[in-house]
Amino acid sequence: TSVADLSQADAHGNVVHGEHVVLDCRDTLVYGSGRLVAALGLEGLVVVETENAVLVCPKERAQDVKRIVEQLKREGDVHLAYQRAVRYLGYRPRSTAEVARYLEGKGYEDEVVGDITGRLTSQGYLDDHAFARFWVDNREQFRQRGRRALAYELRQKGVSNSVIDDVLEGFDEVDSAWSAVERKLYRWAQLDEYAFKQRVLGYLSRRGFPYGVCRETANRAWDEIQTVE
Repeated sequence: TSVADLSQADAHGNVVHGEHVVLDCRDTLVYGSGRLVAALGLEGLVVVETENAVLVCPKERAQDVKRIVEQLKREGDVHLAYQRAVRYLGYRPRSTAEVARYLEGKGYEDEVVGDITGRLTSQGYLDDHAFARFWVDNREQFRQRGRRALAYELRQKGVSNSVIDDVLEGFDEVDSAWSAVERKLYRWAQLDEYAFKQRVLGYLSRRGFPYGVCRETANRAWDEIQTVE
């Protein structure tokens, strides 16, 4: 069904649909999908208003309206998807895969998702190396994790193994483990040596630290408690 079939022509040959104000127009098609459309002194034209754009063309090209409207809709979808992705990135840095999953969850097609993530990458808004470094630094500051746990978390965010290996190169698990327990030692100071070390071992192992690091840290923590006492 063509746009012109949606309404009857008036005495001047105009076909109008939606909210409109039409003055001194002849043989003109005006189609509004939401906003008020005003036309003055037009003749032989097509005016189509969509959510994202307004199309104006000669009436003899009306057969192409559907094609151009579909193209405008896609470009509008891309624009809206871009704005949504930028807002999503505003809360915290994200990996490329996180943004792609977010857009897919909003119903965008793969082509649109690819366009947006590519554009954000070229603009510097998406950078998996920078994201992975942010993630590791944030964990080191607030919620320390072992290398294994950090790698798992980054893989869950869609970061590639090559980027993970690069970012975690030189990561000092011994220092990280000590940072994780240092402020908690005196909560466990009343425990005997076995219970104390088991508490430290369990705490660190649940955070992905290897057994050797856990044991070394538990011994160091016990020695620290004894020195203070």
